[in-house]
Amino acid sequence: DARVVDSVRKRFSSELVNATRILKVYVEDPKPERAVEIAETFISEFVVFLQEQKVESEIRLKDNLLKQVDVVKNRAVAAEQNLNQFRSQYSDFLVEQDSDLFDQKMQETSSELSQTNAELIKLESLMAGLNQIDAQKNPVRILNLAKGEYAVDFDQVLAQRGEALLNLQGAQQQFGAQHPSYRVAYNQFKSIDQAIQNHAQEIKNSTITRQILLKQQKESLEHEMGLLRNQFNEYKSASAEFKGLKGTVDREWNLYNNLNERILSLTDQADISPNVATPLGDPIVPFNPVKKY
Repeated sequence: DARVVDSVRKRFSSELVNATRILKVYVEDPKPERAVEIAETFISEFVVFLQEQKVESEIRLKDNLLKQVDVVKNRAVAAEQNLNQFRSQYSDFLVEQDSDLFDQKMQETSSELSQTNAELIKLESLMAGLNQIDAQKNPVRILNLAKGEYAVDFDQVLAQRGEALLNLQGAQQQFGAQHPSYRVAYNQFKSIDQAIQNHAQEIKNSTITRQILLKQQKESLEHEMGLLRNQFNEYKSASAEFKGLKGTVDREWNLYNNLNERILSLTDQADISPNVATPLGDPIVPFNPVKKY
């Protein structure tokens, strides 16, 4: 057998065609039919060899992929557990929530706070002026200073006072201070003047009250803004963590599915194509001239 193999080996050679997957087989034998048989046998055995190599390679690849599937599945399950733990920890967290909701609320609160600050500055300026005026001695000045800040028609009240003052002056000139008409005019003027003094004092008191309320409102809005900022920062942090966890879950399960699809796409031994190697032509039968006698 060894001699046969050695004999065949000496008459057999092969080479790869450059830049191709073509294998050329050369067999030399005194009998052309036997050379053809040797070449065909080599091709047949070579095909079987390639099939076995492919089967072994795919078996190893499949085993490796199965191991990877187990590892990836464990990672995917662990990632889902982390995601569920996050959802339990942040039970009020809504995935659909968007930072625009916080931005809108913060803008609304900031606008309200700015308006409150503007009103408070204006009221403090008014209060600084009112504190310099005695409501009993100069109530008219207080009413003039507070115009536009209150819904009361101070112009009408001041017009009534002016009219009562003119009546009082006219009665004094016409009748004198002791005349009953003067006393009537005097009482009317004092009544209106007292009402104006009361209005002036109410304005000062009301301004003080409004100032206190605005300061409280400002503190409340500033506190609300602080809470909103903290909530917004917590949301951004939680949102980033959620997206990271959800992304990990999706990536691991996608990898798991891809590996399983690859395993299913692998052929088993029964599915090996017989065309692993295909002869490109018939063996060349050397010309053997017939001797003529």
